[in-house]
Amino acid sequence: MIVDGSSKKASDLPFSKWVDSGSSVTYSYSPTVSSSISGKRFILTDVTGPPSPINNLLSDVTVSGNYKTQYLLKVRTEPTCLIPQPTRNVSGDPDPYYLGWWYDSSTHVSLTAPDVSFWNHAQYNFANWNIDGTNVTGNPYTVHMDKPHEAIAYYKGTPPVGGITVPINKPTFVSTNIFTALDTWISLALTLIYAAAGTAILVHLKKRRK
Repeated sequence: MIVDGSSKKASDLPFSKWVDSGSSVTYSYSPTVSSSISGKRFILTDVTGPPSPINNLLSDVTVSGNYKTQYLLKVRTEPTCLIPQPTRNVSGDPDPYYLGWWYDSSTHVSLTAPDVSFWNHAQYNFANWNIDGTNVTGNPYTVHMDKPHEAIAYYKGTPPVGGITVPINKPTFVSTNIFTALDTWISLALTLIYAAAGTAILVHLKKRRK
């Protein structure tokens, strides 16, 4: 907070100040206060006491800034960038740095992962949720915001339908056929080129002068 233009840290609070009778005092509270714990912050909810500035101060006055605790919830998929992404039944406050969403302490957030998501025309099927490094069962899955959390929806890819399938244990099967065909075509093309060139030269050599 700031009192008469002077910043005060959390370690300075509670703060007291003597002022002359009839004088004025100004103050302000920060709307957001960070925590030493990553993924935790405090949000100003209201201020009790006379509003700033306090003019013509004739008696003791107490002003209190009231804050609530919020925790950060990170939600993503693995692989990343799948579409559509998981949904949350409580929207939360978006993080300004796009790290996730902030929720009031003790909020219960229900996460729902789509059964099927896509990326670059490939299909992925939902496998399981992982919360803070631990695999869990259930979809939707409810997260209790008693601390910062990271939720990852894991997906498994599915093989393509139709098209050409290259056996993994025989990586040269298709390639060998392709290069063999290319070699044959190139050889044939070169043979025709050489044959055409030879014919042209042969005809030229047989041409008589008039």
